[in-house]
Amino acid sequence: MILIIVVILVLGYIGRNKIKALFAGYSTPSSQSLYSAPAATAVGTASGSIITTASGANGSYLTSANGMTLYVFDNDKNGAFGCTGSCLSIWPPYLASVAPATLPTNVTLVTRPDGTMQYAYKGRLIYNYSGDQIPGDMNGDGINGTWHVAKP
Repeated sequence: MILIIVVILVLGYIGRNKIKALFAGYSTPSSQSLYSAPAATAVGTASGSIITTASGANGSYLTSANGMTLYVFDNDKNGAFGCTGSCLSIWPPYLASVAPATLPTNVTLVTRPDGTMQYAYKGRLIYNYSGDQIPGDMNGDGINGTWHVAKP
């Protein structure tokens, strides 16, 4: 009997988290529909898109190769990395595993202090947000008044 109760509780917990993740895109008014991915146009190279431009309710914005919204941080100034330490677990930098032979217009690579290469767009470092679950989510926009969706 105890085993049955434990199984029911575990299944209930797993189901609740899956339902919560499924509807995470509805947590802010700027989120896209779960059923339609944002329209995207490539800004990438001939060998594949590094960055795409998508359109949503708030206009055009930049997305990673997998369609996730990209962000800029106001505290990245004068060549200094404003997001360091624990900030990076919430705001992972958009990194290149290897330097591409060519980069799209306005896209550059910046070497971080740990030696990794982070993409920048028009000179601004770009990040992902751990709170975004699906393409079209913009849950990081406006956080602390310093994080903003990257715009083309």
